[in-house]
Formats: sequence, structure tokens, C-alpha cells
Amino acid sequence: MPMLNIQSIISSVGTQAGIDLTQAETAIGTILSIVQHEAPEAQVNQLFSQVDGASDLANKYDVSMAAPAAGGGLFGQIEGMLGGALGGKVGALLNGITQLKSTGLSVAQIEAAGQSLLAEVKQGTGSDVMSKLVASVPGLGGHLGA
Repeated sequence: MPMLNIQSIISSVGTQAGIDLTQAETAIGTILSIVQHEAPEAQVNQLFSQVDGASDLANKYDVSMAAPAAGGGLFGQIEGMLGGALGGKVGALLNGITQLKSTGLSVAQIEAAGQSLLAEVKQGTGSDVMSKLVASVPGLGGHLGA
């Protein structure tokens, strides 16, 4: 099976979602990082073995290293409580959503990028591995229009 290349996925997602390549790269890297931190490791490894550069991109946009919400505020308090109660898992998702919103993309553009990413990976790998990964992370699919 031919291996997918993350750069070609970024280009396709950018075109299909009507966003620039920097925004597409940030969105895809953030989504991959959320999945990397919260989905079952065996499935993540399967995806990363099929998409050249996916692991590097996920690490570049690592949501576990994302800055907390500016000033904390209510969002920061909720994140702290949820992260503490759930062992930090929710923190990666919340950091990722914050990171996606910081790109300046609208909710519709984030959803379009997410849907395009799922379609590109499915077409390129012939499997639903990406869809299964997104489904395994509670709350992520809703942010991607999946």
C-alpha cells in the first residue's frame, strides 16, 4: 500500500476547506496531537505508520504543551478541575480546541478541515482508522463535524 504524505494531505485539506496552508497545517497537526494523546496507542501507531510525517506534525503542534487559557478565568478553572478529575485527558482536548480557535478559523472552517482530513486519510489508507481514532476521543468528533 502506498504511504500517504502529510504535506499532500495538508495541501488537499487547505484547498477543500478553503483555508491557507499554514492554517491547514496547524489544524491537522492539532487534531493529530489530540488523537495522539487521547486515542488508543495501537490505533495511533497504525495511523502514524501509514501517513509519513503525521507523527512529526502531531509533535510540532503538541497540545499537551499548549499554553493554558489566557489569564485562567472560568475556562482555566474548569479545565483545571476536569483535568484533575480525569487525569489530564480532558486537558489535551481543551488545549487542542483552544489551539484550533487561535488559528482564526471559524467553526465551519475547522469542521471542513476535520471532515476533509478524515476523507483524505480514508481514501489514502483504504481504512477508517482516522474516523475510529476521532470517535475514540469523547467530544472531538463534534468539533470536527464528524
